[in-house]
Amino acid sequence: MGFNLRSKWQPILATSCLFLVMGCATTAPVVTEVKKDPQDDKLMLMQQRMEEKEAELEKLNAKMEALQAKQEMEVRNGGDPDVMAINRLPRVKLSPVQPVEVKDPAEDLIGHEEEVSLADSRHESMHWYFRGLTLLEHAQYEEAVEAFSAFLKASPRHVYSDRAQYWIGECRYRAKDYAMALIAFNRLEGEFPDSFRRVEAGYKKGISLEKMGRNDEAVVQLKELVRRFPRHPLTSEASAKLAGLEVKLAK
Repeated sequence: MGFNLRSKWQPILATSCLFLVMGCATTAPVVTEVKKDPQDDKLMLMQQRMEEKEAELEKLNAKMEALQAKQEMEVRNGGDPDVMAINRLPRVKLSPVQPVEVKDPAEDLIGHEEEVSLADSRHESMHWYFRGLTLLEHAQYEEAVEAFSAFLKASPRHVYSDRAQYWIGECRYRAKDYAMALIAFNRLEGEFPDSFRRVEAGYKKGISLEKMGRNDEAVVQLKELVRRFPRHPLTSEASAKLAGLEVKLAK
């Protein structure tokens, strides 16, 4: 009987191949880890910071709206925003003879005049405005006029320019220099006809004319004021002053 090597080993080889195929089929797949792009983390962080800044901005806007509403209410109730600004200024001691060095801030604007907008304070011109208010509060009228004049030179188109011109007239008025007060108030009316200070300026023009003995002109001034602004809080005072002047002229 002959020995057949192929017939003896054939089943074993077949079985081995079967196990080999099954082992390959059950082998776990190789997973390649995807590296995370660090730019994604940066973008997420930037987005988070932007959201935080937007939330802060909303809070600031809400506070600004509340302050604006409060100021408008105070103005409607007779409050003076400039006087309120004075009250918020730090109190300083000023000598009655202390000189006020006034440079010309307009020098900073040479070559940049067209860049000055209505509410532009980039050249610190508001420093002169608030300086003038502080000096006015301490009855240093000439120094206050110099400060307000410096402000007007630096920012002639600023939204506070009409106020500065009014306060120049007020300084003259308080100093009892009624002729100069009249000039300052006339300038306010001529250059800033829509100023919300025009009624106060018109009333003090009438008083200045009376103080100068120009009663006829004072009557004309006060009559026009009462006619144009019948609902203004100063109208009652103007009417009372007008009545007194008419009685005086009738005698």
